[in-house]
Parts: sequence; structure tokens; C-alpha cells
Amino acid sequence: MFAKKALIVADFPPPLTGLSLVTDWVKAELIQNGFAISSFNTTTPKGVFRPLKRIMAYLRALQFILASKGRSDLYIPLHHGASLMGQSLIIVFGLMRTHRVLVHHHSYYPITEPKKILHVSVHGMILRKCEHVFLSEDMRSKYVKIWGAPKKTWVVNNFGVVNKRFKTYGGSKLIANENRISVVHASNLSTAKGSLFVLSLFQELLGKDSSAVCTLLGPTKELLIIKSISDLSLKYPKRFHYIPNYATQDLAEILSQSQIFIFPSTYKNEAAPLAVIEAQFFGNIVISSNIGALPEIIFDPGAFVEIEKFRLKFFEVFSKLKKDPKFNVHKNEKNKINFDDLSTKAENSILRAFENLDV
Repeated sequence: MFAKKALIVADFPPPLTGLSLVTDWVKAELIQNGFAISSFNTTTPKGVFRPLKRIMAYLRALQFILASKGRSDLYIPLHHGASLMGQSLIIVFGLMRTHRVLVHHHSYYPITEPKKILHVSVHGMILRKCEHVFLSEDMRSKYVKIWGAPKKTWVVNNFGVVNKRFKTYGGSKLIANENRISVVHASNLSTAKGSLFVLSLFQELLGKDSSAVCTLLGPTKELLIIKSISDLSLKYPKRFHYIPNYATQDLAEILSQSQIFIFPSTYKNEAAPLAVIEAQFFGNIVISSNIGALPEIIFDPGAFVEIEKFRLKFFEVFSKLKKDPKFNVHKNEKNKINFDDLSTKAENSILRAFENLDV
């Protein structure tokens, strides 16, 4: 058991996202291990006065930090865009008034768009003044290559987040049903996330194979995606399902009954998406693109491929599963052990980061 230690958990995500699942997990792990936690969230609801409320929230956060008088660590889940501008101000005050500042990188933009003025100013400032937590080894190595070596770094994967969220729901299944093969895609649906491409694959698959059932999860505002969803719903009302909003239990039930999860994202900010790890927790074979940290989190017999090869790989895996529903049994048993090991590693790593110990 680590010694008790007071710190500030400061979660400043883009508007309307609230306390992230990752930060919730960090907070819970630290409390469980005897840390005293003070947290503040600057998220504000929609409305005419949201800009003003946002400014006031940041001012209260600054007051909150100033009151710490160097007795606490400051933890910031680092995001992007307008949120990053506010975070940079919080970091400056944190460096002056707190014991140490840890930034947890949730964004790949500093790697994919390093010349952006906002990224140059913020990451140039925090590089050697803060301590850095990354989602993967790949993310850390690419960041160091572009920006230089930070003061101190740790890698904390997202497997612990998923394990804590779903461990009461069971886990991976072993044998698929050749008479009903379910394919799922979940994200904040957008063209960049690959959702339009997914819908075209669903249309092709549902037309070719009567055993296929396709489920799409997540909200969207894109008109082309909305129209494609409507068309598929009308054409295949019993075999295509769209669920824009869902609770944790709903997601657990869907993923526990599906066999393949597809994630053909081309989003420049893609890091280590929870949706992919969640699918693997329930034994799904994941086919993803090869961007961000995705290559590091995909279990065999899943695959990460270039978008140009995605369709071919998807239908190859679907055919294998239909011919042999048991072909994933051995891999699934091995992956369950691997998942548990990665989850334990994440728990240990976040504690060592806050204890300022080498991993």
C-alpha cells in the first residue's frame, strides 16, 4: 500500500464531455490506494451563456489551484482545441503553485499536427516542466521524436479502464454461432471515424450473407451517415440495428453477443480508443486501421491494416469465422490472460507515476 498523498485531479475536456472514463478510473485507482483526492471540472452545459460560464469555471479552477499552496500534485488529462488553450493557463498556474504537474496525453494531434501554432506554444512550454503520461509506447516514442525528451515519462494503457468498467459483466465468449454472425461498430459516428465506410461494408455484407447481423452504435450529426442509416434500417429491419445512445449495460450485452468489431478510423487524433479494447474484453475479433496506437492494442487473430486493404481483411475474417466458429477459441483464452496482465500493468503504472517512481 502506497503512502497517502493529497493531489488535485483536474479534468478539463472539450465542452459537454464531462469527467472522462479514463480520468474517472485514475481517480478511483488513487482513492482505492489511499490517496486524498480533490477534483475540479470546467465542463459547462450548452446555452447562450456557455462562453461566460466557461470563463468563470476556469477562474474558479485557478482559485482552486492557488489555494493548494504547493501541497498537491496537479493531474491534467491533456486534450485539444479550445480546451487546450484553457489547460495551458491552468498548467502555468499549476507549475507555480503545486508540487508537480502530470499531464496525461489523450490526444494524437501533437504528433499528427506538430506545426500547429497552438501545439507549438503549449507543448514547447510543458515539455520539460511537466511530467508526462502516455497511452502507449508508440505514442511516447513518436512524441519524443518530434518534441524531444520530457522531464519524466510513464506509459499507462487503457486496459485497466475497460477492465474496471466491465469486470462485473463477465468476459469473452469462446464459440461463435455460424447461423448468426454479429458485426459491430461503435464510435462518435463520423466520416473520419470510418462510420460511412462501415455502413457501406454493412450494406455489402447484409446483401451477401443472410447469417449476418450488423449493429451501429453512437450519435452522429453527419447527413450522409444519417441517410445511410435510414436506408439500411428500411432495407434490413431485422438484421441492421442502430442505437445512437446506450448505457454501459447495453454495450456489454451487445458486445457479449457479437463476434467481430470493425474500426476503420482515419481520424488524425485517434489514440487508443476504449471501444476497441471493450470489444476485445468480450472476445470480439477486431479489425482496425493502423493509425495512432491501434497496432499496439489489437489482439490476434484480429488485425490492423491500411484502409485500402480493410475490406479484403474484413471479409476474410468473416469467412473464416463462418466456416469454423471455434477458430478463435485458443486465441481467446490466451487473450484473456493477456488482457488481465495489461490491466494489472496499467494499475501499477498509474500508481508509480503518482508516487514519482520509475516504471
